[in-house]
Amino acid sequence: MRLKIVEPLLPTLVGKPPEGDEWIHEIKFEGYRSQIIIDHAAKRLGLDSAVFDGEIVVLNDAGLSDFAALCKAITRRQHDLYFVGLRASPS
Repeated sequence: MRLKIVEPLLPTLVGKPPEGDEWIHEIKFEGYRSQIIIDHAAKRLGLDSAVFDGEIVVLNDAGLSDFAALCKAITRRQHDLYFVGLRASPS
């Protein structure tokens, strides 16, 4: 059975982070939201399958995500692309 894409968490910009156990906080990267679906290879992780939610980014010389560099790298330098996982959903 093929896994379906899980609706991504959409970040909300706020002045002060909310408190409490029901909140998930993540770092804001300058990238494209993406998902990796792992079916058969997930066995090595002890799972039947998993969906990893994250962002595709390109890092600048300071090691920070750089959206302008990402836009250029998508067509010319795919080897510079990184997937930064934000959460995993085992099935």
